[in-house]
Amino acid sequence: YAEDNGIEYYDFNLCKNDILPLANEDFLDIHHLSGKGAEEYSKVFVDVMKNKDKKERESLFYDNVEEKLSDLPQQTFGIVYESLDEEYKKYEVRLVSNYSIEEEYRIALVDAEGNEIEVIQEFSKNNIIERIEEMEYSYKVTIRDKNSHIVYEEGNIDL
Repeated sequence: YAEDNGIEYYDFNLCKNDILPLANEDFLDIHHLSGKGAEEYSKVFVDVMKNKDKKERESLFYDNVEEKLSDLPQQTFGIVYESLDEEYKKYEVRLVSNYSIEEEYRIALVDAEGNEIEVIQEFSKNNIIERIEEMEYSYKVTIRDKNSHIVYEEGNIDL
């Protein structure tokens, strides 16, 4: 839309890291900035839009997500999940990273305090969770490297 209508558009998700260096604590979750992160973003946004000309602004952004991720040091960014069916009974869990990892997943039921109640699956390649409808528990997902057993990410998912 912006291109078709001659409107300048900048996706600050693609802003180069030295211009907008956000850390994990600058986010509430994988999609939303915290108050601190929003303050930092606002400062950078004003500086970029007010003090830089169009050509200089364009040089501050990557062309696409792949380019940005390849420029970062190897790292993981957390755990995501998505429903695989319309009844929301099966979910695929994945590790988000910018490099290739041979991972395996451990899945356990946890109570409201985060205490493990039952291990549903010990470490394996299976990354599908089948929701147990009658239970009011979260699922604790641990993702580790298949060979070294180094844990990359661990977190609770409420389904």
